[in-house]
Formats: sequence, structure tokens, C-alpha cells
Amino acid sequence: MKVIVKQTRAPTQPVDGNGKFIEGERQRLAQEIHDGLIQELTGAVLQLEICEKVYTKDSSQVLAPLSRAKMLARKCLHQLRQLTFDLRLTAVKELGLVKALRRHCDELSQEKGIAIAFKATKVRVDLPLSIAGSLYYIVREALLNATKHAKARRIQVRVSIDQQQVMVAVKDDGIGFEVEPTLAKAEEEKKFGMVGMHERAHLLGGSLHVQSAPQSGTEISAVIPLGTRQARG
Repeated sequence: MKVIVKQTRAPTQPVDGNGKFIEGERQRLAQEIHDGLIQELTGAVLQLEICEKVYTKDSSQVLAPLSRAKMLARKCLHQLRQLTFDLRLTAVKELGLVKALRRHCDELSQEKGIAIAFKATKVRVDLPLSIAGSLYYIVREALLNATKHAKARRIQVRVSIDQQQVMVAVKDDGIGFEVEPTLAKAEEEKKFGMVGMHERAHLLGGSLHVQSAPQSGTEISAVIPLGTRQARG
């Protein structure tokens, strides 16, 4: 008796809903990088090359192309920040806010060798993507501050979701800081992280609170109201 074994090839593209979505996001981001970021960087390099050529002949002619290169570099920085947020948002779309944050905390804890305790309490509420994405951003920025600037050894991350509101909080045992002058300086210097956290909370009708003092650690918390609004995200 002849036995025929039929070989099947694994699909080269994901066929499930999440797989198709992720592949679509990758293609979209790749296109944005090609159409925007790469062209802007190319333009900046060309302007710097012009500066290099004309400097030895007439240094007064350097200012104009140098200013254009600076402008293009700033545009690239803005696009990189947006693309980074889009990539992070993909994880939220795929996993949901709580699972995405839990995974990020686990990965960051292993990478930095810092104890990060994650706790979530929630009811059955489907968060709008605008809220989930912004809260994910706020927690990541707070964790970045705690691990990079605060020299924290232990961090607590809490997420609470009910029918009325969503709350996230990041508390560390780091060096802390004086809140008022630090926030004023961040606003004046347009520091993206702290200012961005405040803006995202306020745009959603919520609030961001910062509690800290020198040598007393820091706690950053955000509260976003839900009301009767319940949409998938």
C-alpha cells in the first residue's frame, strides 16, 4: 500500500485578524518612514554638505543652509516621536491596555534589573483607543523618568478601571524633585515627556498629578473620566 504524504506550506502572511492588522500597521509605518522621515533626513544631509563646501570659501553663506538643516532635523524628530507612539499604540490595539502595560513592565524590569510591581483592578469595560493609548504613553513616560532620572530601585504601577473612570499611577523610591520649579522648567524648555503627559490627560478631560520631594520618591497619576462612554479600543 502506497502512503502519500501531503506537505503543506506555512502561510507567508498572517491569516488571523490580529496578524493582518499587525502586518498592515508595519506596511503603513514603513511607508511613512520612506515618504517622510527618509526624505527629510536626506534633505538635512544635503544642507549640511552645502555648509561644508561653502564654509572654506565664505563662512557668511553657511547660516542659511544650516538653518534649513536645523528645521529639517526638528521635523524628523517630531516624526520619530509620532512613529514611536504609533508603534506603542500597536501593542495596545493588539493586547489591550492592561496586558500591554504588564508586558512592558516585565520587559523593563528584566532589562534594567529593577523591581517593578504591577497591579490592575478592573471591571468589564471596553476602553476607547484614544484613552488606552494615551494612558499607555503616560505610564511609559513615567517609567522612563523613574528608571533614567530618578535612580529608582523599586517601582509600583497601578491600573484601576471602572464604569466611571480609568486611573493609572507610577510610584518610585527614587531621588525625587521639587515639583513646582521642575514642572515650570519643563514647560519653559518644552520638554516632551512631562509636558506631553499633562497634555494627553487634559485633552481627554482628565488630570495628571505629580507628587514628589527631594529624597522622597515620586508618584505620577492620571485619571480619565469615562462616564457612559463605552467603545471598543
